[in-house]
Amino acid sequence: MQFTTSLVSGLAFTGSGPAFAAAAARQAGDRPNLVRIAVIIDDIGFSRSRAHSFLPLEIPLTFSILPRVTYTRELAEALHAAGHEIMLHQPMEPVDRRSNPGPGALYTDYPRQAIVAEIDRNIAAIPHVTGVNNHMGSKFTADPAKMEQALGVVKSRALFFVDSLTTHRSAGYATANRLGITTVRRNIFLDNCLTIQSILLQLDRLQRRALQTGQAVAIGHPFPETVAALEIFNERIKKDSVQFVSISNLL
Repeated sequence: MQFTTSLVSGLAFTGSGPAFAAAAARQAGDRPNLVRIAVIIDDIGFSRSRAHSFLPLEIPLTFSILPRVTYTRELAEALHAAGHEIMLHQPMEPVDRRSNPGPGALYTDYPRQAIVAEIDRNIAAIPHVTGVNNHMGSKFTADPAKMEQALGVVKSRALFFVDSLTTHRSAGYATANRLGITTVRRNIFLDNCLTIQSILLQLDRLQRRALQTGQAVAIGHPFPETVAALEIFNERIKKDSVQFVSISNLL
């Protein structure tokens, strides 16, 4: 399959920044009958080039940034300046002890005060944060009491929560609903299988779900294959009744 390589070969782009964000918002308002899909790009913070490779797409994406890694603050500022939404990708304890969730992680043996302090520190590290989703967390998100403690901080900061659903046992979405937090669950992971064709199949699934329910949420990662698939898919849906939006627009 042929696809353009311009997206991953340089950082120059057009149609970005506040004007791009305002135009996207106007377009959404002008076409109220469109169903909406939101794509969150997780694991941002380690690579400038991989984050910037999404910008020529001129799609309103949401970037979820890991706290306290190499380019955390720099990329939050740059991606926000380009008109994109910024989230905290909050690391949480996985079931597999061999997997390291990284700096700023929450663990089930942390007392409430430690959980609150860790999330507060992570939010402070990332400018322009509007919401939170979990990074890993198959153990932590399955603990309703610990999720209530963590989401209490999210609520106090007037942020929204996206349950990444890294386990079917996650209590994140239900707990957020009970606490009155604006929330949604991830519907599709785009790039568990890292080929352009596989990602396109996942995007097709996302579109079908959006057409059935009015909206859908996908999570992807900063891979060249994901960028290429999004470019192809965006061209396909331009004449359809489906539109990319930021996650807060969908919420």
